[in-house]
Amino acid sequence: MGFSSKFFSDTVLLAFARHRILASPSATLYGADVLDRHLTAVALRSASERSYAEQLLEARQQGPSAQAVEARRVGDECLVVAGFFPPSNPRRLVDAGYYADVGVTAYGTAATVLRSRTPAMATLLEELMHRFHSIAVALRGVEARVY
Repeated sequence: MGFSSKFFSDTVLLAFARHRILASPSATLYGADVLDRHLTAVALRSASERSYAEQLLEARQQGPSAQAVEARRVGDECLVVAGFFPPSNPRRLVDAGYYADVGVTAYGTAATVLRSRTPAMATLLEELMHRFHSIAVALRGVEARVY
């Protein structure tokens, strides 16, 4: 485990404990991995790119494998934006509720596609879908440790 992975793992574990989120160990590790993989990409994302809702709509028009991969990515990035970046950020054209709505839908889409092929991943994505709001709140505490 690299330094950033260990840092995010420890930080997410503390944030979940502080907010009394009873997430599975898999969800906790996944949350840390999401930050490790997507934080820089989300921070550098241009406002001129397609919206997350547009990306999810495009993903839902693809075959099952691509649909699951893209929907999961959209869910991950929405979780990072909703949880890691302050809701009052003036660069945001929409509020945190938009990211939560799209993220919940994206995780639900990926879980549905994966249910028959990889039930464990589908279960994890369903947990993230159901706990999206509380995880996003907990990640706001992570933001303070990173910056």
